[in-house]
Amino acid sequence: MASIFEEHHLCPSSSQLSSEQFCNAECIFVQDENKFIFNNIQTSQTRFKPANSSKFPCVLILAIKSVGPKLIGQIEVFDMPTTTLSFPSQWYTFAVVTFTPQTMQLYSAMFEAQVEESSRMTPTIRNKVLQFDLLG
Repeated sequence: MASIFEEHHLCPSSSQLSSEQFCNAECIFVQDENKFIFNNIQTSQTRFKPANSSKFPCVLILAIKSVGPKLIGQIEVFDMPTTTLSFPSQWYTFAVVTFTPQTMQLYSAMFEAQVEESSRMTPTIRNKVLQFDLLG
């Protein structure tokens, strides 16, 4: 899973976030809590690098899901211009997520990536879903 975050800081535990290594980092993946943090920034665009290690091409369906109740007039602060990625076998590509907060407050959502079903896939691959929290 670490390869998807290869352009970012990987923090083993949230207890280490205040350490010198992570306190000024813009984007951090906290492994023990499965969350990606846009840290101390007003607007940011970041990339995640999913890969297809199978022998068959596949399609990855991406989504950013709201967490908690949706308020009337609430603007989505996490955006993903592409929600479908097509992969040849043994290949990778990048998924881009933009964080544009409207006010100084904590925002959260859920990033989800799921392989689109195909008759060529094994049941193990067919049911794989990658999920992690987005915080900013």
